[in-house]
Amino acid sequence: MHNGAVLFKPWFGGEMELFHLAEVENKRGIVGYFLDHWYPIAGQNGHFLMIDGEKANRGEKDYLMWWDSSIVDDAKHLNLNFEIWIDRFIVAQGSMFWYWPLYNVHHYYRNR
Repeated sequence: MHNGAVLFKPWFGGEMELFHLAEVENKRGIVGYFLDHWYPIAGQNGHFLMIDGEKANRGEKDYLMWWDSSIVDDAKHLNLNFEIWIDRFIVAQGSMFWYWPLYNVHHYYRNR
């Protein structure tokens, strides 16, 4: 549990906000916006980093999603978990690294 945070706040906007627990519940409470198994945990410019609850409940390690529109089918799985995402986000100094060609969670743990 945490109180949220703002990461890499540039003077022109574009920071990533990690939501506090009450904000996650507030976002999920928007009827018809998020699927029941989506948990928005962070946001940037109206886009959301989310946990796919179905994948997490099955114990799959690649449960993170990025959603940058209001169309459900546009949400994409990142093939990452939070540990790898936060590590890369810090190394990339707040850049949206998930649009870069990546080494996904399956390769990461196989070679560790």
